[in-house]
Amino acid sequence: MLARVISSFGIVFVLMVWVIMCASTVGLIGEWFQVQNLAQFLANSQAKYGGYTTIANTALSQWNHDKGDSLQITGVSVSAAGTPVVYGTTVTAEVRCDYKITAGTLDLVRVPIVGKGQAVSSYWPGLYSVTYTHPSY
Repeated sequence: MLARVISSFGIVFVLMVWVIMCASTVGLIGEWFQVQNLAQFLANSQAKYGGYTTIANTALSQWNHDKGDSLQITGVSVSAAGTPVVYGTTVTAEVRCDYKITAGTLDLVRVPIVGKGQAVSSYWPGLYSVTYTHPSY
């Protein structure tokens, strides 16, 4: 009789751990999709304007502010920072983030997430009046 009670608690504990791990995995995949989308947005912005602009940097800062503490950008690398690239050049963007899995205020695990984007520049010199810059992260 005692063995059944103990095994019942053990089964419930294992099921709870499994459900928590599944929920964390689904959350991690959702955050990875968002980071991947941000990296592709940065690459498309570089392709349109020929380089990394203050417009993209403002959007990047706003995205980081909106995400709060659950997902923080740890690094951004872009291929066309500072100056425009010519038409037909492939531009890339890579965004690195840390996803925090927490229990209340306790950080359990930090998982690094990397999103990569790529696009082809369609920039013609003199077409846009924008300011080029470097990523602030």
